[in-house]
Amino acid sequence: MTTDDELRASLREPHDEARARDNWNAIAARRRATPAVPWLGMPRLALGLGALVVAAIILGVLATRGAPGPLLLDDGTIAHGLLVPEELPDRALRLDDGSEIALEDGTRLEILENAGDHVRFWLHEGSAGFDVVPGGPRRWVIETGLVTVEVLGTSFRVTHRPHEVEVSVSRGSVLVRGPTAPGGMQRLHAGDSIVLPMDDESAIAEAPHAQVHDDLVGPEVRHAEEPISEPAPPPTTTGEEATSSSARPTRPSDARTEPELEAAPSAPSAQARLREADTLRGAGRLDEAIMLLASIADDPSAGADRALAAFTLGRIELDRRGHPREAADAFERAIALGLREPLLEDARARRVQALARVDHDAAGRAADDYLAHHPEGRWRAEVEAWAHTP
Repeated sequence: MTTDDELRASLREPHDEARARDNWNAIAARRRATPAVPWLGMPRLALGLGALVVAAIILGVLATRGAPGPLLLDDGTIAHGLLVPEELPDRALRLDDGSEIALEDGTRLEILENAGDHVRFWLHEGSAGFDVVPGGPRRWVIETGLVTVEVLGTSFRVTHRPHEVEVSVSRGSVLVRGPTAPGGMQRLHAGDSIVLPMDDESAIAEAPHAQVHDDLVGPEVRHAEEPISEPAPPPTTTGEEATSSSARPTRPSDARTEPELEAAPSAPSAQARLREADTLRGAGRLDEAIMLLASIADDPSAGADRALAAFTLGRIELDRRGHPREAADAFERAIALGLREPLLEDARARRVQALARVDHDAAGRAADDYLAHHPEGRWRAEVEAWAHTP
């Protein structure tokens, strides 16, 4: 039987320490013989490239997920077309980004464009309240004819009456553009409101191509422009002349002491005809709307409304009829007729869009013209994309 002292002595034997050292050396040898994990031996450059590839993939996925599309309705369909309150639940349009549009009775609001970076409306008539979620990716534009409202995220109301447009802001700020706005544009903040005339005679008179023709001026106007003189005294007549005169049969024209002019019915104003064209367009009667707009554009008495009619004609031909060549001609004519900002920039941009579908070289020249006039324009990205589309 081994005693405790003998056991302790055996544990202190030199050969035990040597055996332990041999065991550790064997373990180390086995570790060196174990294959290394492949990626641990990759050069630093390869590791760096791999990290970049992974980062690019992650960013691409995030960008794809975050890329905005057109605004959608609650049922997942794309918001488009003419909106009237009677066809909307609670007279409101609710969109997938949280924004909401409330329409009052008698309002007609049309969605002209709906894209990931902008949405454009045409308020034919009535009153619409817009509650746009702040921080969204889209620029909202509401057009009424002479007046355009631009926003990013705010709460405001636009009311289009026959002869004026009212804009009021309850949250955020908006930019109101138009020839009747002070200085051509006005920024409104929360609590501000503005009323701008639509039948602006001064704006028409100042338009580059506004004209007044003599054959369009009524007799009463001409008489008012002539110097006023005292009536000449009646000539004296002899008894024989009086008798002779009284003996003649009296014709109706002789019986009148002053010329009686029948009032001819006045022709509808260009603004009234533009509103009629809007009504026809909203009802889907595009051929009639196009004929009416073309007649306004050809009418020298329509003043500044000639350019507006040509611009609207171009939009119908491009967006509703799918006729890019006719649309490009209409936009070009609107520019030549003195279309004003902000629609002037829109016309130059939309002309590039139309030409890109039929004549790539002409689209490139039109894009150069746009960039020359609007180097930092709001359509710059779209214009460059259209011009480079094969």
